[in-house]
Amino acid sequence: IVGEGLYADSNPNDYTTEAIKFLNYLLEIVNRQIGDEIELNYIEKPFSVGTMLLAVSHRADTQGLRPYLKRLQTKIDKGIQSIYIISFPNSYPFFDKLIKTLRSHESLNVEKLINTVDYALNESNKKTEFKIAIISSNNIFSNDSFKERVKANQIKEGKRYEGVVEDVSEKEALINIRGLRAYIKYRNCSWNYPTNCKDFLELNKEYEFEVETIDWESGTIFLSRKFLEQDPWTLKTPPVLGDKIEIKVHSKLNNRLLCFYDEKIPVLLPLTELSWQPNNIDDEILELIGKKLFSEVIQVDTDKKEITVSKRKLVADPWPDIHTAYPTGKEVHGRVCEINAHYVRVKIDESIVAIIPKESLQKAGYEYSDYQNNLVLGQGIDLIVSKVFIAKKKMRVDLRRNKNAP
Repeated sequence: IVGEGLYADSNPNDYTTEAIKFLNYLLEIVNRQIGDEIELNYIEKPFSVGTMLLAVSHRADTQGLRPYLKRLQTKIDKGIQSIYIISFPNSYPFFDKLIKTLRSHESLNVEKLINTVDYALNESNKKTEFKIAIISSNNIFSNDSFKERVKANQIKEGKRYEGVVEDVSEKEALINIRGLRAYIKYRNCSWNYPTNCKDFLELNKEYEFEVETIDWESGTIFLSRKFLEQDPWTLKTPPVLGDKIEIKVHSKLNNRLLCFYDEKIPVLLPLTELSWQPNNIDDEILELIGKKLFSEVIQVDTDKKEITVSKRKLVADPWPDIHTAYPTGKEVHGRVCEINAHYVRVKIDESIVAIIPKESLQKAGYEYSDYQNNLVLGQGIDLIVSKVFIAKKKMRVDLRRNKNAP
């Protein structure tokens, strides 16, 4: 088409203007910064082309293949006739997995694969290599054919089937169930608060799965490995609100600790419920993994099957007494236990954790102006109490050097 438009002036279908616009579209892609991941569509007669540039792999590692397959299908649904998937070397492994899956895709065809070498990227004449796949729509496929394949393979919601893991990422895994693509999300890999599919599923390995739902409109099958007979709430008697129980710390989940009661029932221990003192220092928290603790059940959500416990509830709240013992202006001595961009945490009397705001450190000047580089853990500092917050369970202190400062 481009050739006819540029050279056949007598041709009544002169696409010169359209061809130049299309070339400008291609130049826009070429001039993008390396490392960007872009998606562009060009729908202007006689061209109907989409482009997907794979230049980074973080999203692929986290979310897997399905978002990319969905984007390809969306392009086709918008009327795109051909899609060019362009991959730079750092995304080759993901590119190869994507093409392998597309070869068995019901509604998309892999028309051609191109491996380009010695391509001049810019004016400095640097060379690189990249791969291109040309994808088109399979006009024969319809939602009816998906239904027919599901019916022919006797796939039903609530039933279990053996499936092979074809791709596994952090948030989702692609499973082959009797030749059909199916997906399992990380949260359905286990009853025990999973955060990553890779912790439970291995590539190319076969597992048993249960069909959770079938989305007929999108042609997608969703799976689960949270089998009813393995539900910890049915295997053991869960504790009730107010129970004092012994738990074993298993791992850290963001701002909570995943623990187990009676070896089977998962319970959650928020970091704020560890102690009446601020205790979010990673090293101290990680030391708790594998240890047994006594705790009190403070919340039971039967719908979510979620139990929350507290360790600090086993002892009385000390903050009213701290408020009395440490009035504003009292001189104290503390040792640095945490340093970050917003404040410094110090331990006072080996038990109370207080905060020195960044503004107080900068006001003190000298070595404190660059406190992140100059202060060290365990260093002693002379302080004065600024305020004790009973409700927030916090103490704010200032450097004694600032006491008489303007």
